[in-house]
Amino acid sequence: ANSANVVKATLEYNAERGVYFGRYSALKVGRHTLQVLLYGEVISMDDAYLSTSTNVKPGSTSTSACTAEGAGVGAGGAPINAGESARIVVVARDAFGNALETGGSIFSVLARSATYSNTGNPTAIPTEWTTNLDAIVAPPAPVDRGDGTYLTTFMPSVAATYLVEVTRSASHIKGSPFLITVTPAATSAVHSMLVCLTIDNC
Repeated sequence: ANSANVVKATLEYNAERGVYFGRYSALKVGRHTLQVLLYGEVISMDDAYLSTSTNVKPGSTSTSACTAEGAGVGAGGAPINAGESARIVVVARDAFGNALETGGSIFSVLARSATYSNTGNPTAIPTEWTTNLDAIVAPPAPVDRGDGTYLTTFMPSVAATYLVEVTRSASHIKGSPFLITVTPAATSAVHSMLVCLTIDNC
C-alpha cells in the first residue's frame, strides 16, 4: 500500500472485557481496507465479526479548500482574448482537499481590472495588484452541476489584467483572488479609426 494512504489506528486495552478497542480517522476518500498486525504479521479476521473494508466519503464543504480551474486562471495561466468566453470551474472540497461528489453549495464570481502596485516588472502574485474601476465583469452565478463542480463563464470585453474573486458566503476559496490576463482581440475595422497627427498628414 502507498504509505501516504496508510492510517494507523489508536488502540486501547479494556482490561475488564479483555479486548482492544481501536479508532482511526481517514483523511482521503475511497475504499479503505483494515489490517490488524500482531508482532508485524497480519492476522486473519472474519467479516461476520469485524468489517475489514470501509468506504470513506468526502466531508462537508470547506470554502478555504475549494479550488477553481480554467483557461487563464491563476499563475501560469495562458492569456485569453477580449470578447472570448472562458470557462471557470469551481471544485467544492472538504477540509482535507477531497473533491465533493454532490452539489448544494452557492459560489459567486466577480472580476475587476487591476493595476500593478509595486515598481519593476509585474509579477503573477495577486497581492501585488490593486483593483481599479476601469472594467468590472460579473459572470453568471456558477451553475451547480450536481457532482461537486460548478460552472460559469468569464467573457470580458476590455483588455486588462483582472483580479477574479471566487467566494462562498463572502469568504474566498483557495487561491482567490486569481489573476487573469486579457489581451486585445483581433483587429476590428469597424472599431478602428484614423488619427491625424497634423493637418498636413491627413
